[in-house]
Amino acid sequence: MVASTSPSSCEHPIGTTHQSRYAHGMFKKFLALAAWGTLAFVCFVSLSPMRFRPEAAVESSAEMQRIIAYFFLAFLFGAAYPARLIRSLMFVIVVALALEAMQGLTPDRHGRLIDAMEKVVGAVSGCGAARVIQVLIERRST
Repeated sequence: MVASTSPSSCEHPIGTTHQSRYAHGMFKKFLALAAWGTLAFVCFVSLSPMRFRPEAAVESSAEMQRIIAYFFLAFLFGAAYPARLIRSLMFVIVVALALEAMQGLTPDRHGRLIDAMEKVVGAVSGCGAARVIQVLIERRST
């Protein structure tokens, strides 16, 4: 009997095919690219003059926009680097605090402690959500 050598039947020792490992790797790269791209956008929005800031499509408060932005940013970093979740969280928090401090250097912006705290709440929630999803995926695969 001859074993099939087609790529789809080539099994990895832990049961995943080469194609699914490739797809998983590409998804991880996409998440990392999305995380770094979102960081660049958040930096631009945080430090650019007010006239360059995009307007939200849905009416929401500035507080909610900050929380959502940092939730999404931290979620992407947590999902892209799940083995470094705490480092990702600390990185996003440091970025939030640094950007808030740098807003004091721009003529039409201001950095406030309450704004920084809202960003930290969003970051902690985002990394927490990434961890919850990671645990659910791990439980499902076992």
